[in-house]
Amino acid sequence: NWSNIRYIELNVQKQLIILLFDIQGIGVETARALAMTKAHLFLTARDMNRGQTIVEDIKKSTGNNRIDLLELDLTSLESVRKCVKQFQSYQLPIHILICKL
Repeated sequence: NWSNIRYIELNVQKQLIILLFDIQGIGVETARALAMTKAHLFLTARDMNRGQTIVEDIKKSTGNNRIDLLELDLTSLESVRKCVKQFQSYQLPIHILICKL
């Protein structure tokens, strides 16, 4: 019964997680919960100013400084290509990809 699950213990400290959705509402809380695991997160946002404010808040509230922000507008293929190139420049593997369309 899923309603009995209070938390899921994850050992993802050495994992890289990309969240592909605009960080607002449940996206912010998903990012915050994953940040608490000390995983390395890449978040995406259409509005980089707003996104950076949210990233700083998550870093402060979780103590996890391994959070990066990528600009991404899923309605634009040009934006998607730019985001992919930006991520590739880090030369890091993706362990977990969470996408909400």
